[in-house]
Amino acid sequence: MDWGQAFQMQGLQRGVYETIRDTAKARGLELEMYPYLPLLHPDPPALPQERPSEGFRLAPVSPAHALLLSDAWMFGGNSWSLCYVSHLIRDFPNACLLAPEGHPVSWSLSDPLAALTQGYTLPEYRGKHYMGHVVGMLGAHLHALGFPVYSRVLPHNKSSLRTMQRLGFQILPGVFYQLVVTPAFGQSLPAS
Repeated sequence: MDWGQAFQMQGLQRGVYETIRDTAKARGLELEMYPYLPLLHPDPPALPQERPSEGFRLAPVSPAHALLLSDAWMFGGNSWSLCYVSHLIRDFPNACLLAPEGHPVSWSLSDPLAALTQGYTLPEYRGKHYMGHVVGMLGAHLHALGFPVYSRVLPHNKSSLRTMQRLGFQILPGVFYQLVVTPAFGQSLPAS
């Protein structure tokens, strides 16, 4: 493991959190833990497939929009997040809803575990159910590739939980943990 760069671990086995926490502390690194609720769509073909409003269109996310997506992400706004978001856009299925002017107003990516991630709608476009179009397109694509259609949502993100449940997702029992280890910028780290 390269402790000199930011990384995240997802889905924990017993004892892994404690080991990572203790190792990060010994190295003077910051560790953040985020508990997510796992959600699964039991019938992906039933996801909404309606056409978007006049002038709006569904499309894959363009690499040119990586900065916007990185800045909107709760872990974003830095060069590491921009690199990660660019990687997700380039290498994994994704979808967005483009406004008539061509800029994305709502989007979702998938991560290396094929989970829906980073779903977001710009504030001025919220309340119009645009995420349903995006999740419908991306879910259909993932399902066609043979993947389950699932996601993770932070428990306090009531808006996203309502949206996903309205689309037919069910909250599964248990908690999915994400650990984020971040070295201090400019900090010299001891060798592994």
